[in-house]
Amino acid sequence: MQFSPLFASPYGPISEAQAPQTASNSLSIPSQAPSGAAVVAKDLISLSIEFRHLPKFTGNISHPNYFSRNLLQNLKDATGSFPLVRVGGSSQDDAFYNSTQKEAEVDLPTPPDAQYPPASCGASFFDSYTLWPDVQFTAGINLASNDSESLEKFTELSCKALGSRLVMWEVGNEPDFYENFKRRKPGTWNIDDYVETWQGHSAAVQEQAAKTCPSLADTGFYGPSIGTVSSSPDSFTDVAAFAKGINKNSKTQIKQISTHSYMGIADSNTSPSILQRNLMNHTAVMHHIGNYVSLRSALSKYGDLPFTIGEGNSLAGGGAGGISDTFGAALWVVDYALYIASVGIKRVHFHQSDSAPYNAWIPGHGSELPVKTCAPYYGKLLAARLIGIEDGIQVINPDIPGTDGLESMYVAYDSSGPKRIAILNMKQWNSVDTGTRPTRKYTVELPADGNWNVSAHWLQAKGAELKDGITFGGDSYDFDADHGKPAVAKDDVKAADTGVTIDGNKLTVELDDSEGVLLDLTDGGGYIAKTPSTT
Repeated sequence: MQFSPLFASPYGPISEAQAPQTASNSLSIPSQAPSGAAVVAKDLISLSIEFRHLPKFTGNISHPNYFSRNLLQNLKDATGSFPLVRVGGSSQDDAFYNSTQKEAEVDLPTPPDAQYPPASCGASFFDSYTLWPDVQFTAGINLASNDSESLEKFTELSCKALGSRLVMWEVGNEPDFYENFKRRKPGTWNIDDYVETWQGHSAAVQEQAAKTCPSLADTGFYGPSIGTVSSSPDSFTDVAAFAKGINKNSKTQIKQISTHSYMGIADSNTSPSILQRNLMNHTAVMHHIGNYVSLRSALSKYGDLPFTIGEGNSLAGGGAGGISDTFGAALWVVDYALYIASVGIKRVHFHQSDSAPYNAWIPGHGSELPVKTCAPYYGKLLAARLIGIEDGIQVINPDIPGTDGLESMYVAYDSSGPKRIAILNMKQWNSVDTGTRPTRKYTVELPADGNWNVSAHWLQAKGAELKDGITFGGDSYDFDADHGKPAVAKDDVKAADTGVTIDGNKLTVELDDSEGVLLDLTDGGGYIAKTPSTT
């Protein structure tokens, strides 16, 4: 439920006159990644879970959430690493400890002077950290409150439960919005107040951790977790926080920069056109992430710290139904995550709550909606599969000649050359549209010295607006199929050999509008693309 500036893309949906039934694009890719291309982290595709909802995702000791575990395992199988889970969001600044409470978390009545209800957490809340035993975490701490007992107990119980899996502390969430969220009275909160408060709270966290978990005494901090992206030193920004000396104390060092990223804001006026305008739109993604590349550059004067999207998703405010939970949003996830990889941003944490439209899955265990795998999960899986399990993977985003900004391509390299290609055709096609679904042809000239076998894994649905019936590589990951494990989909699955041919080093792929594909350039089994007959 966080906000950052709405990117008002000038690139709206193209007209049908601009969209021929079959468009053709061709390009060649180099034999090696360009010099200086960043190595992609295995945990690039990571998660952010709203603080008060963590127990719904993990379950409890007597009833673990195996569905969540299965979905996490799929991502781990794709890259060799589990996502790094950030536990935070707005509700971490409303969270308090109750030593007599048996329940993990209870929502209390919202006080008259507050925006959101307080979250009362008992000791069993921290069992959640033990239920994903191979997953690493960043642990959120309340900054908005001066409740020293809650700070000490949250620190103590978090570090005891996590041990070496505690990667960083995060003190406070989007402090630039404290006045908006009624956590501070108007006119009583500015960047100087924030830096002073953060240093005091962080020093208390470090001191308590040193007492309780001495081996974690030097665990660093994740921040500043500011919600507004700006390179200005003169307002409430990351740059201003560092300029004011947020990292001057050697014992409370921010070790990774976390900033927040949303492509727009979900409210009652959100139009369905935003799906094509802001999400299924490579030009929009490039413009949006360009702001973060500029911010990273502005912050480089304060040290060579890893730069991450510590919280992000499609539309702030939990996303919009019929937009953030559609197949079109799954295609956006692929484009957004892989473009972030291509510009060298270390990691992106996709935010989740118990039942938000932009969720990767609805966890059950008391959430407001039935348990299910949601469309954005499939996008995360394709992006993770492009990264793969090899060490030293680099991802590039080559330009596709003659496109309208609604297509993109990514190539993953290891030291031997190109390994995988992802292609997205994000021209919107809805299942209710009439006529023949348009296709676009892509011809990729691979390095001439390779012996190329290609297997295709389609990301598909009958339309961009659909929330169900989505498959990747012919598999469904729905709860109803096999509790989040891959299950062969029996109906309406595009055959792997459809529209894929290879002739020497020339690879040709035909994608329907609103479709994606992962092309594995190694002979890993599955369909091997046809070679045109020479007779």
